[in-house]
Amino acid sequence: MPRLSQFGKVRQVGRRARVAKEAAEGAYIIGEGLSGGKYKGIVDCLKLREATGTMFDHILLKGIELGKP
Repeated sequence: MPRLSQFGKVRQVGRRARVAKEAAEGAYIIGEGLSGGKYKGIVDCLKLREATGTMFDHILLKGIELGKP
């Protein structure tokens, strides 16, 4: 966390659920923020509404040339 603190205030968020996995908790936070709820500030800070493309846009496979069918 020390490396992140150069960009602003940082605090560690502890696990909230006893049975949910971290990915499920993260999905909840993003969904709640996108709907204007409690975590709206996180969504706004990450500029998630401005995001484009998909996760597959950043995966490169050896031997595959981009832009050719």
